[in-house]
Amino acid sequence: DDDGATGDAPAVTVDAVRAGGRLAVAVTRDDAVVLDAGSGDRAFAVAEAWPDAGDGSPRSLSPDRVAVDGDAVWVAVDEGDSGGARIARFDAAGERSATRSLEAGVDWLTVVDDAVVVAADGGPSVRGFDRDLGPRFALDVPAPNERPPVGGVSGDDAATSGGDDAGRRVYLHRGEVVRALDVAAGEVAWEHAGLPASRPTAVDDRGIYGVGEESGGDGVEPGPALVAVGADGDGRWSAPLPEGVRVEELFAVGGRLIAVDGEDLYGFRAEPGERWSLLG
Repeated sequence: DDDGATGDAPAVTVDAVRAGGRLAVAVTRDDAVVLDAGSGDRAFAVAEAWPDAGDGSPRSLSPDRVAVDGDAVWVAVDEGDSGGARIARFDAAGERSATRSLEAGVDWLTVVDDAVVVAADGGPSVRGFDRDLGPRFALDVPAPNERPPVGGVSGDDAATSGGDDAGRRVYLHRGEVVRALDVAAGEVAWEHAGLPASRPTAVDDRGIYGVGEESGGDGVEPGPALVAVGADGDGRWSAPLPEGVRVEELFAVGGRLIAVDGEDLYGFRAEPGERWSLLG
């Protein structure tokens, strides 16, 4: 297709892709290009749709500042030299349907159900807004620098998914403590210590999984273990890792927990925590 590009056009590096049910967003160094997820057709680019965003705008975009929810795209950009930020919601046609300025910068944003949750540099560190960017809650809690994972289910979905009926959770993991933000209530539901943020974690509808330490007991040396914490904050299980295994990545997929160590994959059943398999 002739889209006006030439052989001399510079290559575009895509830093990340965000996708929802209808839209996908390719985040580049200085823009975010929105595509129809079904056809791949280009819908719009943020730099074109928001030319008055401020001096910092599309250049201050990053993957953690872009989210997709259904047919809406959410972005946060720096607001010139003020040190603040602006958040905007775009529809599938590129129309800006809501904006809000913040006095502090934004590290990340995520959309959970009908709430937009952001981590701010100053004042209350975690803030929640409705879909029109009206304020819902503001909390002064330690927040990670990168966008946190979201897990849990709400309403009748819990019964069909096998998850705990504890609602949606944003897992704020910093230091050795993970805090579960209850988005609907706008409060921290619980805290759990012993899961260092420097080690991999994974989430699913049942809760969060991480690498902690299991006490040996009966003269046995303590060692690393996979630890499962439910969406309600209760400890579910811990399973010692095979000797010498170093978990580099952790994934929760289809009722299985997959620990990656180099070229080896170790599988655990996510419900009881039993060892499943070893793949080399």
